[in-house]
Amino acid sequence: MSMNIKLLLTSLLAATVLVSATFAYFSDTKTAQNNTFQAGTLDLSLEETAPQGIDAAGNLTWAPGTEFEGSINLRNDGTIPIDSLTLQAQTEAAE
Repeated sequence: MSMNIKLLLTSLLAATVLVSATFAYFSDTKTAQNNTFQAGTLDLSLEETAPQGIDAAGNLTWAPGTEFEGSINLRNDGTIPIDSLTLQAQTEAAE
């Protein structure tokens, strides 16, 4: 057999294997019992509290190394329950 025919047959074999493997991967099915899907709303609201580190005139009283403790009240008024929530906050002072 000539080199071109061998190359053509090898290419056809590789393409057949690739198509068969792809079809097998995408045609796999699984069945699970008692699954439910539910649509709803997630309506989060933040209850504002008086900010720390601001005096009566509205000036920042922060200094380097100053730390404040406080709480944030987050309420879900939607229909979807929240099992857990990760909150990350970062503040930057305006110059």
